Amino acid sequence: MIRTQRRQRRPLGPGVRSQLRFGINFFHADSDAGDDIDALESAWSRLRDEIMRDHARRPGCRPWGYWRFDIRLEIPIGTAATRSVPALLGMTEAEYLEKHNLLTARERLQRTSLNERFE
Repeated sequence: MIRTQRRQRRPLGPGVRSQLRFGINFFHADSDAGDDIDALESAWSRLRDEIMRDHARRPGCRPWGYWRFDIRLEIPIGTAATRSVPALLGMTEAEYLEKHNLLTARERLQRTSLNERFE
């Protein structure tokens, strides 16, 4: 019988999560992925749902990993998404998401109610 060795997944530390959320590793000692874009993309595929769920508290914006790996913007590692995304897109995150019909139903409802409030 041939046995294949299963590679165990190491738990991802707070630095990787910080990088995927904000674009900056605030925990420099934690270098699970560091500057390895392939390792970060692999981490994004494992953590995407969790991070997107947590980030939903900030309507009209998305985490760094979303822009880098889902939308494929060439945001450099170590660059905060809040500053680099509008510069790369030429518009705010919310404007881009709305233009490309990427807002969630909840975000669309919030934007509609905000627009009505200020009209």
